[in-house]
Amino acid sequence: MSNSLPVLSAIELEQYVTVERAAELKGIHVETFEASYAHIIQKVSPRCRRVKLRALFTAEPNIQAARRQKQRRSDRRVKLLTTAEPAA
Repeated sequence: MSNSLPVLSAIELEQYVTVERAAELKGIHVETFEASYAHIIQKVSPRCRRVKLRALFTAEPNIQAARRQKQRRSDRRVKLLTTAEPAA
């Protein structure tokens, strides 16, 4: 995390930001953020997900969850490559 973050008041820390903005503030890719910080992402509506700034700056990443998601993605790629029909 960058040391150049602004000082926020208690009220400002209660604001919500998009998942994309939260990932940008942490300096990581959106998919990595979603895997590592899924426990602080709140689903506001079916298509709207937000993160409270206070949670963003105080939460620790869930490294085990991120590793599991990365492994599942890798397993799916391998499965797709091994089960793909050869081109005729």
